[in-house]
Amino acid sequence: ALIPSGDTKEKPVFAFGTATEYARKCRVANIQIGNGETVEIEAVEDNETVYSHDTESPPAETIYTVPAKAPDAPTVNGLLVRDIPARTPYSQAVWNAALGAQSYIVEGSYDGTEWFRLGIVAAPITYLNFNANPGAFNVRVSAVNASQGAWSATWTGTLGDTSGITTSGALILPPLSGESEQTNVSISQDFDYLNDNNYLIP
Repeated sequence: ALIPSGDTKEKPVFAFGTATEYARKCRVANIQIGNGETVEIEAVEDNETVYSHDTESPPAETIYTVPAKAPDAPTVNGLLVRDIPARTPYSQAVWNAALGAQSYIVEGSYDGTEWFRLGIVAAPITYLNFNANPGAFNVRVSAVNASQGAWSATWTGTLGDTSGITTSGALILPPLSGESEQTNVSISQDFDYLNDNNYLIP
């Protein structure tokens, strides 16, 4: 027999069983053709529940964003340099974390032309305490991943003036003479001072 196909033709319906039983809707799972005129049909009873949501609207589409690929040469921004109260000539450079950075190179300059290395720190650390002579000073930072990124915008200011700093925010102190690294302490940095000096790292 021909089995109709397509949307314009009704699919065949078979009803079998004893005369006292009501027919059930089933979905054919498998058909095996036997010898002669025998056919074995495997079917499972259709569950009406699966059609109960046919008239409902689908949920709103969820849009997923793919995380940004870490650049081979990361970029640093948000550089700030501040004096450490009562620890002059120690100062601290702080900057925003750069995506993909494995380490940071920090350089200083007294004239903005001749640069020298202040230190290298491994990520995720984003600060460096350094020792420099009081007076005009310049600092720049570069992040390193597969290669070294461009230098940050240069911070230019005067070191050695702690008059505007009070003891209130987080500042990581270098050890005093004879102290060990384990005895480093934190003091607070006044938040008004930080805001006045554009220390706004998100």
